[in-house]
Amino acid sequence: MNKKVLILALSLLMLMFAVAPVMADPTNGQKVPITITFTSPKTIVTGESWRTNGDVIQRRDYVVTYKVELDVDGAPPIFGSAVAERDPGMANVPNNEMLLWHEKYVISFPTEGGGFEGTSVQHYTDFVSMSSYNLDIHFLLHGTGEFEGQTINAWREGPAGPGGATGYLLKP
Repeated sequence: MNKKVLILALSLLMLMFAVAPVMADPTNGQKVPITITFTSPKTIVTGESWRTNGDVIQRRDYVVTYKVELDVDGAPPIFGSAVAERDPGMANVPNNEMLLWHEKYVISFPTEGGGFEGTSVQHYTDFVSMSSYNLDIHFLLHGTGEFEGQTINAWREGPAGPGGATGYLLKP
């Protein structure tokens, strides 16, 4: 019995030594810091809007387009666009409080030799005014053309304010 336990422990120890270097540095230094920032101006194409009991506004099919900027570790910025359909959206009119806003953006950063494209999912809650609300954003983009095989992962959580979503560019 003790011999079996010893063999099992040695096997696990050998496995740990084989896997630990890969777990410690899975990208071999190929993780590059990035920031994605929504810039203005934005354009809005309105869809349907109606009021329900309690003076709550419901919105559907509002299309919002932003200009966005991708900064990759000190390189010149790459400019692109983010397009979302605000569907659904609800606001309490007397208090001007947003109850919930969920947006899925289609993001594109085109360049001459390729670029990055993907999606962003955003949740807005606890809306008091245009400058006071909580925000949860996650971006996942993949490279095209000369950037093929590269992935961008970025996020931001917390109160609204200046700055962008931060994360990394993962190179193969």
